[in-house]
Amino acid sequence: MKTINGIKFVTSASRMLALGCTALLVIACEQTQLPIGAQLSISPDARTLNIPDRRDADGNCFVDPGSYVDQAIVLAMVDGSGSPLGDVEIRVYVDFSGNTFPGPGVMALYDDRTGNNNGIVDDFELVSGEGEDIVTVKTDYYGGDRPLLLRINTSCPFKGDVFAYSDGVTATSAIELVTAEDSGGGS
Repeated sequence: MKTINGIKFVTSASRMLALGCTALLVIACEQTQLPIGAQLSISPDARTLNIPDRRDADGNCFVDPGSYVDQAIVLAMVDGSGSPLGDVEIRVYVDFSGNTFPGPGVMALYDDRTGNNNGIVDDFELVSGEGEDIVTVKTDYYGGDRPLLLRINTSCPFKGDVFAYSDGVTATSAIELVTAEDSGGGS
């Protein structure tokens, strides 16, 4: 502050400081924080698929991109009393996909809502491809849920996870492919 003839004037440095503090307060107020007790779930929380054993004589298994099953998954966010939390951003990724694994991808995440919303995987709806960021989706404003489509390659046995998080709240869905021999039911 500067005083001239007994009148106090705000200097530009003080004005900038006040403006900066106001901006920080506005930004802080716009950030949403989940309520205490919030819970995130992925349905189904686990999926095990029995597949034929396609390993060669040396035990090697080769990924066939044409061998897959598509699985709908649903993310749901609720508060401590079980009421849906809508319009919440959730980040989601899958193991062994183009953006999380350098080898052949055996799982891929698709967002049908960014596409044609027909419930069927279309190539342009891929959100976990090589070079893509981890996908961020928002839960439905009223229902607190968000569907996605998961393509699971069925060429070879593996274990992987779908992992979702928001503001420190997490959920996983375990995906496992086994052969009859691996699961103890083989010859």
